[in-house]
Amino acid sequence: MDIDREIIRLEASLGGVKTLRKLPGAIFVVDPNIEKIAIHEANVLGIPVIAITDSNCNPDPIDYVIPANDDAQRCIQLFASRIADACLGGLDKREALARSDSAKPDPRKKISRKAQVVEGAGTAYVSKADTFDATAENAGSFSATVVASEEAKVESTEQVK
Repeated sequence: MDIDREIIRLEASLGGVKTLRKLPGAIFVVDPNIEKIAIHEANVLGIPVIAITDSNCNPDPIDYVIPANDDAQRCIQLFASRIADACLGGLDKREALARSDSAKPDPRKKISRKAQVVEGAGTAYVSKADTFDATAENAGSFSATVVASEEAKVESTEQVK
Protein backbone atom coordinates (compact mmCIF):
# COMPACT_ATOMS: atom_id res chain seq x y z
CA MET A 1 0.00 0.00 0.00
CA ASP A 2 2.83 2.42 0.81
CA ILE A 3 4.55 1.60 -2.48
CA ASP A 4 1.38 2.42 -4.42
CA ARG A 5 1.10 5.78 -2.69
CA GLU A 6 4.76 6.52 -3.42
CA ILE A 7 4.27 5.66 -7.11
CA ILE A 8 1.22 7.92 -7.31
CA ARG A 9 3.10 10.75 -5.60
CA LEU A 10 6.12 10.43 -7.89
CA GLU A 11 3.90 10.20 -10.98
CA ALA A 12 2.10 13.38 -9.93
CA SER A 13 5.31 15.32 -9.33
CA LEU A 14 7.54 13.93 -12.10
CA GLY A 15 5.06 12.58 -14.67
CA GLY A 16 5.39 15.50 -17.06
CA VAL A 17 9.15 15.01 -17.43
CA LYS A 18 8.79 11.76 -19.39
CA THR A 19 6.74 13.48 -22.10
CA LEU A 20 9.40 16.14 -22.80
CA ARG A 21 11.03 15.83 -26.22
CA LYS A 22 13.82 18.33 -25.47
CA LEU A 23 15.09 20.46 -22.61
CA PRO A 24 12.92 23.42 -21.63
CA GLY A 25 14.03 26.94 -22.51
CA ALA A 26 13.72 28.06 -18.87
CA ILE A 27 12.14 27.03 -15.58
CA PHE A 28 9.99 29.17 -13.30
CA VAL A 29 10.31 28.55 -9.56
CA VAL A 30 8.09 30.06 -6.88
CA ASP A 31 10.10 29.24 -3.74
CA PRO A 32 13.81 28.49 -4.30
CA ASN A 33 14.21 27.13 -0.75
CA ILE A 34 11.74 24.35 -1.47
CA GLU A 35 12.83 23.68 -5.08
CA LYS A 36 16.59 23.44 -4.48
CA ILE A 37 16.92 20.19 -6.44
CA ALA A 38 15.13 21.60 -9.50
CA ILE A 39 17.34 24.70 -9.47
CA HIS A 40 20.49 22.61 -9.11
CA GLU A 41 19.50 20.32 -12.00
CA ALA A 42 18.64 23.31 -14.19
CA ASN A 43 22.04 24.87 -13.46
CA VAL A 44 23.80 21.61 -14.29
CA LEU A 45 21.93 21.34 -17.61
CA GLY A 46 22.38 25.03 -18.43
CA ILE A 47 18.68 25.87 -18.27
CA PRO A 48 17.95 29.46 -17.18
CA VAL A 49 16.13 29.77 -13.85
CA ILE A 50 13.46 32.43 -13.20
CA ALA A 51 12.40 32.57 -9.56
CA ILE A 52 10.27 34.60 -7.18
CA THR A 53 12.53 35.14 -4.19
CA ASP A 54 12.15 36.95 -0.93
CA SER A 55 14.76 37.85 1.66
CA ASN A 56 15.26 34.32 2.98
CA CYS A 57 16.47 32.89 -0.39
CA ASN A 58 19.94 32.71 -1.89
CA PRO A 59 19.81 34.47 -5.30
CA ASP A 60 23.21 33.15 -6.52
CA PRO A 61 21.99 30.02 -8.39
CA ILE A 62 19.09 31.95 -9.94
CA ASP A 63 19.56 33.61 -13.34
CA TYR A 64 16.53 35.95 -13.24
CA VAL A 65 15.45 37.01 -9.75
CA ILE A 66 11.97 38.41 -9.16
CA PRO A 67 12.12 40.08 -5.72
CA ALA A 68 8.69 39.50 -4.23
CA ASN A 69 6.92 37.65 -1.46
CA ASP A 70 6.99 34.00 -2.49
CA ASP A 71 4.45 33.08 0.21
CA ALA A 72 1.61 35.41 -0.84
CA GLN A 73 -0.96 33.72 -3.06
CA ARG A 74 -1.93 36.88 -4.97
CA CYS A 75 1.73 37.64 -5.72
CA ILE A 76 2.30 34.13 -7.03
CA GLN A 77 -0.87 34.31 -9.17
CA LEU A 78 0.19 37.66 -10.63
CA PHE A 79 3.69 36.58 -11.67
CA ALA A 80 2.62 33.11 -12.80
CA SER A 81 -0.13 34.53 -15.01
CA ARG A 82 2.22 37.13 -16.53
CA ILE A 83 4.88 34.54 -17.29
CA ALA A 84 2.27 32.15 -18.74
CA ASP A 85 0.92 34.95 -20.96
CA ALA A 86 4.44 35.76 -22.16
CA CYS A 87 5.08 32.09 -22.97
CA LEU A 88 1.83 31.79 -24.91
CA GLY A 89 2.58 35.02 -26.78
CA GLY A 90 6.02 33.71 -27.73
CA LEU A 91 4.49 30.43 -28.89
CA ASP A 92 2.03 32.32 -31.11
CA LYS A 93 4.86 34.36 -32.63
CA ARG A 94 6.92 31.23 -33.27
CA GLU A 95 3.99 29.49 -34.98
CA ALA A 96 3.27 32.56 -37.12
CA LEU A 97 6.92 32.75 -38.12
CA ALA A 98 6.95 29.06 -39.01
CA ARG A 99 3.83 29.50 -41.16
CA SER A 100 5.29 32.49 -42.99
CA ASP A 101 8.60 30.69 -43.55
CA SER A 102 6.87 27.62 -44.96
CA ALA A 103 4.98 29.80 -47.46
CA LYS A 104 8.22 31.30 -48.80
CA PRO A 105 10.51 29.20 -50.99
CA ASP A 106 13.77 28.19 -49.38
CA PRO A 107 16.56 30.40 -50.78
CA ARG A 108 19.08 27.61 -50.26
CA LYS A 109 17.15 25.33 -52.61
CA LYS A 110 17.58 27.08 -55.90
CA ILE A 111 16.06 25.39 -58.89
CA SER A 112 18.64 25.46 -61.62
CA ARG A 113 18.01 24.22 -65.08
CA LYS A 114 21.00 23.79 -67.30
CA ALA A 115 20.45 24.14 -70.99
CA GLN A 116 22.40 21.82 -73.22
CA VAL A 117 24.47 23.85 -75.67
CA VAL A 118 25.20 21.99 -78.87
CA GLU A 119 26.99 24.73 -80.77
CA GLY A 120 27.59 28.43 -80.49
CA ALA A 121 30.08 31.09 -79.57
CA GLY A 122 30.09 33.57 -76.74
CA THR A 123 32.19 35.27 -74.11
CA ALA A 124 33.84 33.27 -71.34
CA TYR A 125 35.07 35.08 -68.23
CA VAL A 126 38.09 33.50 -66.58
CA SER A 127 39.42 34.58 -63.20
CA LYS A 128 43.11 33.93 -63.87
CA ALA A 129 45.25 34.49 -66.89
CA ASP A 130 45.27 30.90 -68.00
CA THR A 131 44.78 28.86 -71.14
CA PHE A 132 42.42 25.92 -71.09
CA ASP A 133 42.45 23.46 -73.95
CA ALA A 134 39.75 20.84 -73.78
CA THR A 135 40.15 17.87 -76.06
CA ALA A 136 37.78 15.04 -76.85
CA GLU A 137 39.41 12.77 -74.26
CA ASN A 138 38.81 15.06 -71.28
CA ALA A 139 35.81 17.11 -72.36
CA GLY A 140 33.29 14.49 -73.47
CA SER A 141 31.80 15.12 -76.89
CA PHE A 142 32.70 18.82 -77.11
CA SER A 143 35.96 20.66 -77.31
CA ALA A 144 36.65 24.32 -76.72
CA THR A 145 39.69 26.49 -76.53
CA VAL A 146 39.43 29.39 -74.12
CA VAL A 147 42.18 31.95 -73.89
CA ALA A 148 42.05 34.34 -70.95
CA SER A 149 42.55 37.91 -71.98
CA GLU A 150 41.01 41.25 -71.13
CA GLU A 151 37.79 40.37 -72.90
CA ALA A 152 38.16 36.59 -72.43
CA LYS A 153 36.82 35.57 -75.83
CA VAL A 154 35.92 32.06 -76.87
CA GLU A 155 38.13 31.26 -79.82
CA SER A 156 36.35 28.21 -81.09
CA THR A 157 33.63 25.84 -80.10
CA GLU A 158 32.97 22.77 -82.19
CA GLN A 159 31.22 19.48 -81.83
CA VAL A 160 33.48 16.44 -81.79
CA LYS A 161 32.07 13.28 -83.34
